[in-house]
Amino acid sequence: MAANLSAPPRIFVTQERDLDFTPAEKFGELVFMTSNDFWNIKKSKHNEQLIDELNKHVKTFDQNHDYFLLAGSQLVTAAVFLLLGKYGYNRVPVLRWSNRDRMYEPVEIEINI
Repeated sequence: MAANLSAPPRIFVTQERDLDFTPAEKFGELVFMTSNDFWNIKKSKHNEQLIDELNKHVKTFDQNHDYFLLAGSQLVTAAVFLLLGKYGYNRVPVLRWSNRDRMYEPVEIEINI
């Protein structure tokens, strides 16, 4: 997807939590992908809906303009990265929290397989 350079970058927060994401806003507009988590139930409609919700966001991600901010459930984060792989992304810009500096820093995860 081509970047809309007139729009600010989007920061896709993998799961909305009761955290202060204000420091990340200097990088762009926050987009919360979900507030849900996976249930441990086979063939769960809830889980199917959660995957659909995550997929909707991943489809609009622009690796040249946007970032991911990994927060909340590791299962949700894993699902997001599985979806990114499904769409062929091998480079993902991520905002990582630095406890030392008390700020987010951009990091690029690149996988060349």
